[in-house]
Amino acid sequence: MRSESGAILLLFALIAVFFFLIVGRAAIFFRRFNEDKGYLKSEIRRAQSIAERRHWKRELRCHYLCLLPFVNEKNVSGIYRVFFHKPRHAKEKESGIYRVLVLSFIGIGICAVSLCGATWAWFTATTSTGTATIQAASYTVTVTAESGEENLNIAVKDGVSTAVLEAKKEYTVTLTPGGTATAGYCKIKLGGKEYYTKPLTTGEPFTFKVETTKEQDLTVTPQWGSYAGEATVEKNSILTSE
Repeated sequence: MRSESGAILLLFALIAVFFFLIVGRAAIFFRRFNEDKGYLKSEIRRAQSIAERRHWKRELRCHYLCLLPFVNEKNVSGIYRVFFHKPRHAKEKESGIYRVLVLSFIGIGICAVSLCGATWAWFTATTSTGTATIQAASYTVTVTAESGEENLNIAVKDGVSTAVLEAKKEYTVTLTPGGTATAGYCKIKLGGKEYYTKPLTTGEPFTFKVETTKEQDLTVTPQWGSYAGEATVEKNSILTSE
């Protein structure tokens, strides 16, 4: 990238130098052109006869024709005869229209030269990489519940674990986080009340107890990330069903 930036800066520097050279040459050219034009106009004003006036007017027109590309002092006389030659029997109206067309063509030629005089270079850069696979992190929780030596049956559907707790028993519930995410939390629903754990680290079990007064469902839903509120169930805490 540094070499490309250096090359671009060098290119712009060369373009700037070239531009200033062109502007300088153009300024010198037009200064000399205006000086010569002023001299020719002064000679027209000082002309003593019609023939002399026509001569200096012709010189002034040739001077203007030198603005065209590839026209110089050597071939301007031939160009003048092409543009300003007037047949003897030509009507004055046709001559006026012809002169207007000549001036139009001169303007078009100057514009074309101005457009063709600059060279533009376009640079492109491409960067390609191989196919990258983006996969979101996963967060799962394995739930076990036991009462004494009895292990409770846990039903799992779409990552949500559900167990039916019998009345008047104490259960030890263990949550074991897994998956590719580094941390997450669990939403625990006991009866009609919801509880939230603190952030659980993958691979570290989280245990709490549940005391029931009647038969109720226990639902554990794993959530990826961190709970925005305050945790309502701590490790080794006791939840009592109502």
